[in-house]
Amino acid sequence: MLEDKNEMIALLTGVESSKKSYYTELKKTVDMLQKKNMQLEIMNEVMKSIKIDMTLEEILNNMVDKLKILYNLID
Repeated sequence: MLEDKNEMIALLTGVESSKKSYYTELKKTVDMLQKKNMQLEIMNEVMKSIKIDMTLEEILNNMVDKLKILYNLID
């Protein structure tokens, strides 16, 4: 159990890897998190934009526009 904790700490802090690979992985993680945040913001905008008095066509058109942006972020 203690070995697992020490190994996990070493992996998280980059002790077992070079600084270059550590920062490369960190940059990848940050980029991924920024992308996920953008996706969540777009989904949140879609949900906020739906109004009770909107027609189904308006709702779907709005969603399609936002989903196109979201799809482009996934690629």
